Amino acid sequence: MKQYFLFGFIGAFTFLSVFSVKETIKVGPTKVPEELQELRRKNQDPRRPPWPILHQKVVFMREGKVPHDDIGLLWEQTKYYYPHDWLIPMELSQIIKFTTGSYLQAYVPDPEQFRQEIIDHLEKVHRSEVPDPSGIKMNRDVQELIMMAVHDLKSVDMSVGMTLVPTHT
Repeated sequence: MKQYFLFGFIGAFTFLSVFSVKETIKVGPTKVPEELQELRRKNQDPRRPPWPILHQKVVFMREGKVPHDDIGLLWEQTKYYYPHDWLIPMELSQIIKFTTGSYLQAYVPDPEQFRQEIIDHLEKVHRSEVPDPSGIKMNRDVQELIMMAVHDLKSVDMSVGMTLVPTHT
């Protein structure tokens, strides 16, 4: 019985390997949507900084280990290459929260516009207007943190004469 089974198995395998399809059916060029082409271009851009490096830079800025010289460039790179990201804008919101408009004016052209761009970005991410390409949904804790950061940023006064520490008279 074992011999017949083995013979049948080998015969079937031989039959399939000899009479298998030898040619591949070629399909014409596929039309890739423009947004996927743009995403591919961004992902293959040699100037694209890796996300962990951007995050590390902004954390070092927040902790005071490096100066805020590149804060504008860092924000532009985050907006362009990682539009779905929420963590780097959250770190930037902490930097804005604990600095003044006159201090940030040395690093970004318009601190008020910088603050508003981060608010708008966080609100878009919160409303899921910018979907994550990996398909991961944001949990409620992260949404709550984002809304707290937006609330804090909206209450920050970026006017040039504003001081962080109250002065005693």
